[in-house]
Amino acid sequence: MISFFRNLSIRRKQMLIIMLTSSVALLLACTAFVSYDVLNFRAELVERTGSIAEVIADHSTASLDFSDPKTAEQTLAALRTEPNIISGCIYDRDGHVFAEFHRDAVKSVPPPVRVAGHSFGGGRMQLFRPITEGLDAVGTIYVETDLRELSRRLGRYAAIAGMVFVISLMAALGLSSRLQRVLSDPILSLARMARSVAVDKNYSVRATKTSADELGQLIDGFNEMLAQIQQRDNALQSARDTLENRVEERTNELANSLSLLNATLNSTADGILAVDLSGRVICHNDRFPQIWAIPAKILETGRNEAFIEHCATQVEEPRAYLMRIQELLLHPNKPSLDVITLRDGRFVERVIHPQIMNGMCVGRVLTFRDITERKKAETNLQKAHAELVLASRRAGMAEVAPTCCTTWATS
Repeated sequence: MISFFRNLSIRRKQMLIIMLTSSVALLLACTAFVSYDVLNFRAELVERTGSIAEVIADHSTASLDFSDPKTAEQTLAALRTEPNIISGCIYDRDGHVFAEFHRDAVKSVPPPVRVAGHSFGGGRMQLFRPITEGLDAVGTIYVETDLRELSRRLGRYAAIAGMVFVISLMAALGLSSRLQRVLSDPILSLARMARSVAVDKNYSVRATKTSADELGQLIDGFNEMLAQIQQRDNALQSARDTLENRVEERTNELANSLSLLNATLNSTADGILAVDLSGRVICHNDRFPQIWAIPAKILETGRNEAFIEHCATQVEEPRAYLMRIQELLLHPNKPSLDVITLRDGRFVERVIHPQIMNGMCVGRVLTFRDITERKKAETNLQKAHAELVLASRRAGMAEVAPTCCTTWATS
């Protein structure tokens, strides 16, 4: 029930609250009027019945004095004039039944005599009054009445109250359907605007203030909130545009730097390869795959292991090459310089430099240079030197050979 009430619209909630309040107020008012009338009816019944009992008691003293029950019964017969009285009884001084009156043919047994007073129960009212002569009590009179008149009155009250209740509820419904708009319309308008702002993200709209009460203060607060959100949104959009421009500028600068770096790397005759500590290839220039004759499908993998496996097939001693690679991996911070002999007769000089960032090694840069021509020149130089020394010895000019050799090497 509570969840159903919470899910109703504010317009229906207001109408339901008004109707419930009106219903409860009407029920309480009707209950109060009926209760008052019941109490008033009982008081009047007690007073009226008590007056009749006192009159009969005054006329019964002589019958009690002369022990004349027949005259007492005739006196009790006067109770027949009251339609609500169903029975009556006169008790003597000792509490014995002296005379009786019964409206119906069926006689009921009179109750034992009691002290003066009255009581309600079982749809009836029982009243006892003393019969006195002077200051002496000579007997007691008992009168019993039904409450059918009260039931009829309550039925009439129920019909009237039901009619008033229905008419009042219809009037309350008509008034509430019109008056609730004073509260519901501004709130519903504010709710629609809030939903529109949430969906369209348009913070420039403003709610219309129609009153200076709490709803007006709520609308002022809502408009102030929209103004602040709009201001912050504009500032955020401006900052976003500035950031996007800066990012674009930095991206262009980085692209230009990368282009310049790639152009610089590709302009050198050395093959350059950069890898991280996990063996992932970071970058390489165009000369690197040319030196090692690496196919495009291996280049696309970007795996240093694939490069190593391919390079091992190109060297003259694959096992020694792989063992050297393992040794270098165990000491990533250690620079290295060695010469690798390829199967096609070329010589490649490998230089390894660790990449240090914030005092930590993050990778390595490998430089490969084809020194085949230099090796050939050194071999030819050694061969020429040996021939010159041999010729000098033959000619007996061994002392001249070193000088000539040195001069030739210098040239």
